Amino acid sequence: MIGPRQCGKMTLTREFLPEDSVNYFDLEDPISLSRLDEPMTALATLQGLVVIDEVQRRPDLFPMLRVLVVARFMRAGFLF
Repeated sequence: MIGPRQCGKMTLTREFLPEDSVNYFDLEDPISLSRLDEPMTALATLQGLVVIDEVQRRPDLFPMLRVLVVARFMRAGFLF
């Protein structure tokens, strides 16, 4: 999701997925960051909507996310 800062992107996202969901990652939060120490392990088994807020803080995730987005076994969609 792209838009200027403070325009309500994450407020809109929270209509679909609460912040306390296991599928929600806020990369400004140290706990979320640590959950993605092994990103393939953390993300590959998730189902439904997966939100990664502030994904630009971990550009190393993009190649792995591309693999997951196109994977036939994946039962999740990603919003970042």
